[in-house]
Amino acid sequence: MITAAKNYLLLIFVVVTSVYHLSCVYVCIQLIELAPLPSSYKKLIYSYMKIFGHHAAISMLGFWFRHPIFLKYNKEVKKHSLNLVISNHCSDYDWLFVSHVFFHLGQYRSLYIMMKRSLSQLPIIGSIMRSFRHLFLNRSRKKDISIINQYTKEMLKEKEYNILIFPEGTYPYQSSLDHAKTFAKNSNLVVNNKKYIPERVLVPRKLGFDLVKKGLKNSYEGLIDITLMVNPYMKMPSEECSIKDFFINERKFINEAILVDYIPKKGLHNNFLIEGFSQKDKILDLYSSKYNGEFKSIEDFKNFLQQSNLIKKDDVVEEIHMKSPWRLYFLLFPYILLLLFFGLKMTYK
Repeated sequence: MITAAKNYLLLIFVVVTSVYHLSCVYVCIQLIELAPLPSSYKKLIYSYMKIFGHHAAISMLGFWFRHPIFLKYNKEVKKHSLNLVISNHCSDYDWLFVSHVFFHLGQYRSLYIMMKRSLSQLPIIGSIMRSFRHLFLNRSRKKDISIINQYTKEMLKEKEYNILIFPEGTYPYQSSLDHAKTFAKNSNLVVNNKKYIPERVLVPRKLGFDLVKKGLKNSYEGLIDITLMVNPYMKMPSEECSIKDFFINERKFINEAILVDYIPKKGLHNNFLIEGFSQKDKILDLYSSKYNGEFKSIEDFKNFLQQSNLIKKDDVVEEIHMKSPWRLYFLLFPYILLLLFFGLKMTYK
């Protein structure tokens, strides 16, 4: 009871503080839009604001994401700046983990995420995400083709981009997995000459991925392939761990172990997506069975990678943390400002 009450107060504090910082970013964006500045200057300012926003997010949410993130990435990822990015979906918090990995690898400014259109309509945050040039789709084939074509034309002018797509469309929950299995059976999906029925991921949707790839023509260098594993493992975090369980009752915590691989453009054959997600299915199955779905240390993670032949010569294995050196600023500044305001008001009363 005491823990729940404490966490309710903490959540209120975080929400109020986050609204303050989001409002500041929103106001700054509106002012920049009105300012008579060259578009290149505006893009530069937005990139710094994007970094500011990420520091704010991990400072606020770091209270709950306290455990280390186990990361394996291929060094080639850092050598290329024009990439497609794909990832499986696990939970509502995937965006935060993937964003933090890109931030850690020094490529966060050029990370753009494909999302559903409704997110762009959210108060304040929707406007901020639009300014950061994320890609929003209607889930209407005709409209989305036009949106993607226009978006990729703009990206062709960029010196850096990492366009993240979650090809499954949503994260696994029972009805979505049942639908994926039915689709696989009816479509007679085959991987490596064997019928494929997904068990731990969903069947990836090709349309958005293919349209982005086609629209970018030959400008992209390759693909960053991300495999997310909830640690400890939950097949369907959205059903096994409610928001109340996570933020208030602390019955479960959600963290992730993440594999980041690099595939050159020439390796992206027509059947790549379904084969890639079939491989993710196998990885998650190995993880669940070999370690009972939990890495308690970086050594557990390294052992799993070695035993499963998932590590290569050019791979780096490390743990990173959801922390920001600016955390105290983000937590305290709004309230210091408030105290100063009331202090001055009392002084000149």
